[in-house]
Amino acid sequence: MHPGTSDNIALKPGVVRSALDFVDCEYIEIKKAENSTFEIEHVDFAKQIGSSGALDWKGRKPILQLRNKGDSVSVVSSGEEWIAYGPDGNRVDWE
Repeated sequence: MHPGTSDNIALKPGVVRSALDFVDCEYIEIKKAENSTFEIEHVDFAKQIGSSGALDWKGRKPILQLRNKGDSVSVVSSGEEWIAYGPDGNRVDWE
């Protein structure tokens, strides 16, 4: 859970250990809900689980970080999320 919030989710630890691999976690606030449309804000994210077993929150929104001068990405909407691709066509992860 993100510090200072209460989430409405329950996962049995045994199922998590045996059936799931951690990829990442996002903390998103719903700003507006109207019919089946939502306006959201990305608040924080975690890409790792810390040594204590808790999520390692970054304390910021996810960003695309270009490492070298001249680097570029193409960002495309899948309808559910924004996906970034490098010049080689491989997916680039948000950090």
